[in-house]
Amino acid sequence: MSEQLISIAMAAFNGEKFIREQIESILAQTYGSFELIIVDDCSGDGTFQIAEEYSKKDSRVRVCRNAENLGFIRNFEKAISLCRAEYIALADQDDIWTADHLETLMTMIGDNDLACANSRLINDSGNSMGRTMRDVLDIKSLPFTREEYLRRLAYANFVQGSAILFRRRLIPFALPMPESVVYHDRWLGLAAAVNNGIIYSDKVILEYRQHQTNVTTNEKMTFFRKLQNFLNVTNTMASYRYSIILCEELLKKEMRPEDRRVLEESAEYFRYRLSGKNKWKAFRYFSRYYNVLYMTDTNEKKLQRLALLLRR
Repeated sequence: MSEQLISIAMAAFNGEKFIREQIESILAQTYGSFELIIVDDCSGDGTFQIAEEYSKKDSRVRVCRNAENLGFIRNFEKAISLCRAEYIALADQDDIWTADHLETLMTMIGDNDLACANSRLINDSGNSMGRTMRDVLDIKSLPFTREEYLRRLAYANFVQGSAILFRRRLIPFALPMPESVVYHDRWLGLAAAVNNGIIYSDKVILEYRQHQTNVTTNEKMTFFRKLQNFLNVTNTMASYRYSIILCEELLKKEMRPEDRRVLEESAEYFRYRLSGKNKWKAFRYFSRYYNVLYMTDTNEKKLQRLALLLRR
């Protein structure tokens, strides 16, 4: 049985230091039926020349250079617009894919709109940092239902753009991304969750490079940090406001009533938190969905201690 074609969209900008290693890892995939579209966003270094070098050696590689700088999200949108396949994967310029990256995602996706998986953190030199993104996010329990996926993504992100595969049918629903969207991966995850579903695996399919130019923290999301986030609204105001924005943008679209209810409840929770009022309504939501919001097993003793703190 022949493999279905996968399009890989890579947004590139001043990535000459690492892009060669990333391209090599993509060309070495066990799943061989793919096209790699690299869109260079007016790099000032040798990124475009390196990409062109590979396009001349391998017909699966296609390269485009923008006439003007579009910025990170719009460049990804352009790369996606050039994809021809039914299935689309996203690639950053500085990571390293495991050999079974595409094969794993294709096996997972089923009837869902989007599949995503875990990654291992590496440093600037490519050495393991001894931690995966699942460790960083302190994920102990994976979602099972579409409501759990949606409620978690409305609260905080766990979808990593460079470790996803999605169906073409998601594009009309998710793109173009609203101007208020800061990161494409969470938006695509949310859009897929309310469209035709999302699935996550804790299998590592990516070496995720950490260096000065990216923004992912290596700090573990411990229960103490979760508690701090709940008690100290000041430290989390920006993320709360952004979560409300994402919910409101999605609520403009047609969706199932049950998904609309989840988004409305999520936005209401964050409004409670920002207003400083309805503390107990916020806590009831937090305690009821704690295991979903943090993808962990509910610890009743911890929640009881939290309730005592809130009474003071």
